[in-house]
Amino acid sequence: MRTGRPRWWLLGLLSRLTGTGITRLYRHQGSSEVDLAQDLARARWVKVLVGRGNVLTRDAFTPLWSGAPKPVQVLLPDPDSDPATWLSRRGADLAHTDPGFGPELLRAQVRANTDYMRRVRERSPAVDLRQFDLPNTFRIIATDSGAYLTFYGRHEHGRHSPVSTWPPRERCTTRPSGCSSSPGPTV
Repeated sequence: MRTGRPRWWLLGLLSRLTGTGITRLYRHQGSSEVDLAQDLARARWVKVLVGRGNVLTRDAFTPLWSGAPKPVQVLLPDPDSDPATWLSRRGADLAHTDPGFGPELLRAQVRANTDYMRRVRERSPAVDLRQFDLPNTFRIIATDSGAYLTFYGRHEHGRHSPVSTWPPRERCTTRPSGCSSSPGPTV
């Protein structure tokens, strides 16, 4: 997705007018990582759904792995799923713009990130790692203070994709309203 500044400004304005709640837009994932790291450091809980998992090994997530334990749920693709599934198709799609890429390289990267998270989980029992085998065209990182959403372009790496953020939902002040006091939704 290629957009210029006027389009970002317009999207932000429309978000405020329509009440969708987008609070910030980043041109690509890397430009959101400083704010993401701060939000992760302050979070009471974290939920992550990613298409590859490279972000889990970057500096933005260091506060989670090196700080006080907090509940973290991570969903990663299953690299051992059937070779004819969406993970292989995603790898082939990325090969259109990145000649060094392909289905097996994507599987290998997901496998490496899964191994990394298993080691993190050994040191932090608050980390819950699960795998999925469903098409994934986006990344979600949610905390009790907001969410970061990245839609992936079909032939682009996630790092080149824009990121939008949302503020947290209003916290419940009374139990009878139907609100839960749980540490966030289960992914």
